[in-house]
Amino acid sequence: TVFLDAAGTLFELTESVGHGYARIARRHHFQLDPARTDRAFRAVWKRTPSPNYISACTFSEREAIDRRWWRHLVEEVMIETGTNPGEQLDAYFDELYLHYGQGEAWKPFPGTQEALATLAKHYRTFVFSNFDERLLPILQAWKLDTHLSGILFSTALGASKPDPAAFSAALKAANADAACSLHVGDDPHADGEGAQQSGLAFFQISPPEVDLNTLLRFLGKHPD
Repeated sequence: TVFLDAAGTLFELTESVGHGYARIARRHHFQLDPARTDRAFRAVWKRTPSPNYISACTFSEREAIDRRWWRHLVEEVMIETGTNPGEQLDAYFDELYLHYGQGEAWKPFPGTQEALATLAKHYRTFVFSNFDERLLPILQAWKLDTHLSGILFSTALGASKPDPAAFSAALKAANADAACSLHVGDDPHADGEGAQQSGLAFFQISPPEVDLNTLLRFLGKHPD
């Protein structure tokens, strides 16, 4: 079984976070500096723990936790940049949240569709991501779901990488054995340390230098 991370492994943003946040901010009648917003986002992302689903019993409750988590992150980015959207914040956040759940906000890395097709010929292949339920329409928009055996994400699993509970839930959902599984991702902490602590082999992606074609060559499955 091969598990694949999503953002940073299969696809990336079509524009930087700073440019996306600033572009949408203009529609809500306030200004953000893209470079400053990029720096603020990275700082806030780094210090903000993953969503905690312990209190949630149902999927809809975990969806609500995800949305509150993202709302808090956006508020912290505004504070970090010294911006006060005022009464525009609710509408601004709603548009941001919708935008980043659409295929147009993202683009697959070159060769991703072909690499997934090749992987599927040899392995049961699952996406396993810390994304929320918005992952599904993104994969579908780019037809990246076509060759997958399943799509696993933290909202449904009830835990986020690198938590061993997330890997345990993913293995159970995929009916897979850790000793016979490989996890592929771009984050050495969430993907790498999480996988290795849970008994899975790990392959680190760093597009464009190390991409899914590099993985196929490593596995001896590249069509060339």
